Amino acid sequence: MYRFITIWFINYYLLLTAEMLISFIAITVLGLHTTRPIILPIIGSVTALTGLTGTILLFALNLKPNWRTDLAKAKLSLGNIRHYIVYGGFLALFLTIGAILDQYTGLGYNPNTDLTTLITGAFNALILSPFLGLTTGVFGEEYGWRIYLQDLLVERYGKRYGVGLLGIIWGLWHAPVVLAGWTYPGYGFAGLLVFIVFATIVGTLLSHATFASGTVWVAAFVHAINNGYGNFTLNLVTFYDPLYNFRLGIYGLSILAVLMFGIILTEKKLWAST
Repeated sequence: MYRFITIWFINYYLLLTAEMLISFIAITVLGLHTTRPIILPIIGSVTALTGLTGTILLFALNLKPNWRTDLAKAKLSLGNIRHYIVYGGFLALFLTIGAILDQYTGLGYNPNTDLTTLITGAFNALILSPFLGLTTGVFGEEYGWRIYLQDLLVERYGKRYGVGLLGIIWGLWHAPVVLAGWTYPGYGFAGLLVFIVFATIVGTLLSHATFASGTVWVAAFVHAINNGYGNFTLNLVTFYDPLYNFRLGIYGLSILAVLMFGIILTEKKLWAST
């Protein structure tokens, strides 16, 4: 059974990677969506169907105890639903409170988003994005960072130093995107430094969730919450400045850093160097 799971896992993500590559070439390189608008819904439907199929297979493979044991060897079992609720809920609550603080401190404003957009955004942020996050999108990133590289760094440097180094590497890996203005636009290298801090702090939360749950899926789920729900809060309260706000700006990151430091102190056994 373990061999079957390995073959399924590799081939499924090879298929998904091929679909993403074809989508990138068709839209970004060739710009086919401008001449043939039908391309976008077709690509979206195909990738969504593949993601849904993978999610169904994932749940199916977790039905039998011996299958779950095999998945657990590669940190691919679904784990306990409590971890999804605790860590996903923690980040969602943090982003919600941050949006409220931005509103009442004058760092943000209500963009008066129409009801249809709000309903669609809420569905995507709270249901669709986290659900698909289990098999598509952020999963590949999380397995690479939180399992492959993290295990190597933790083995060499211990959990605290290994996770800290991982956060810095994760932040630097995003440097081209940040410097291009997609994150903290207009701040250049200052924005990159803040993003490295962001990657280290949020990465610590994702690593903690992985240590506690023993599976990569919780980290992928929380990552999807950050992307989906974080963007949704902008429909409710849009901040004026990406660097100065209580969500993932320097004010919010300062608060999150204190919270993560407290969590690590209360979970000393989980963070003991190995």
